Amino acid sequence: AYLTANVRRTICIKLPGRLRPPSHPADSVYKLIKALYGGADSGRCFYDDYLQWHLDIGFRQIPHEPCYLKYMRKDGSFIVICFYVDDGAYAQKGLALWTWYLNKLKVKYSYRIGELDHFLGLSLNRRDNGDWHINLEAQVDRMLRTFQLDKARPEKVPVHTNRPTPNDCPTTDEEIQAANAFPMMAAVGHLNYLQQMTEWSITFPLKVASKTVRNGSHGKAHRTWVKHIMKFLASKAWSVYIIRAVAWKDLILSAYTDSDHIKAEEDRRSLSGYLMKLGGNVIQWGATYQTIAAHSSAESELMALDTCVRKLQATIWLVEAMDCPPQPRINVHIDCTSAMSLAENFIPSSRSSHIHMRFFYCRQLNDEQIIELVKIDTSKQEADLLVTYKDKQNFDTMMTLTRGYNGRLPRNDWA
Repeated sequence: AYLTANVRRTICIKLPGRLRPPSHPADSVYKLIKALYGGADSGRCFYDDYLQWHLDIGFRQIPHEPCYLKYMRKDGSFIVICFYVDDGAYAQKGLALWTWYLNKLKVKYSYRIGELDHFLGLSLNRRDNGDWHINLEAQVDRMLRTFQLDKARPEKVPVHTNRPTPNDCPTTDEEIQAANAFPMMAAVGHLNYLQQMTEWSITFPLKVASKTVRNGSHGKAHRTWVKHIMKFLASKAWSVYIIRAVAWKDLILSAYTDSDHIKAEEDRRSLSGYLMKLGGNVIQWGATYQTIAAHSSAESELMALDTCVRKLQATIWLVEAMDCPPQPRINVHIDCTSAMSLAENFIPSSRSSHIHMRFFYCRQLNDEQIIELVKIDTSKQEADLLVTYKDKQNFDTMMTLTRGYNGRLPRNDWA
């Protein structure tokens, strides 16, 4: 059974002096009507209380994720909780154990519990075959209404033809005033939420937009770029993500890593991207600008590989702690032969002696047989989607590879 719960408990706290009315004594204690939102530290107070109560009744916290709790009995019954503040998602087996837990919970907290169909803004639908269908269409509609784009014509791709450059930044008072009138930080915040949930399709254009969120830093081209991303999401072509049900033994990790060499005109820093799959389903992705400018494409690919394997090592620990099978040597797909040579058999030379050893963590993991670097053709490099944009055909190909189905087809035709 997969369930969701909303749990609350009223907490009494002592307010700091800056929040206490002058007429009240310093030792005054206040009962919060909304315990989670009544004070600056209320969320942490609830977390500490909620976590400790579960630990006291026998739940265990895994070392790699503080908001993941599990309780297991020898008869095979279990309860697993993944929670965020007062929202929790449950997986459980065993009626006796579940009844015991709910009886204890209602003594301590007031709560609402039901089938897992919404969680943290995600709309969830579990099919009879075990697949999960996840979409963010309601959140996309909310964003479009907020920025008055709900009537705009949807775009087919997330990247506008004209990438903003430093020359597009405002310089005159009139341009700066126009920039301040547009809530760029709120716009990028909306898009960042959607990207982190299931919309990795907008990772690359969002990273470009994220450089100009401060007041007065974005010109008309930057605002057009951001609105174009929003209008792409309005098309909802790829808005549903399907997590396929697979056998326990097939829950094996794989990873893809790529970089976009010195395309940022303002500082010439490359973009690193990584994408990870578990049992063929995408579970983690991201892109980040490299901290220094790379001297060659091989160097930028090596730095991207370092970012990927650091994230991968943490993910290995996490999935094994969540009772996935022990991970074998994990394939990390890369399309740069020179970077593979540096990572597998590093021999210092005049072309590579300047590269800091911190970027060779991948060589250690390779030597310890935790990862195995696999050469892959660029046309099949799924992380390419996160760091660059070529054309609509390439975009659709990469989205089909990562999702496992063609989102351009009618939904009843998805295999």
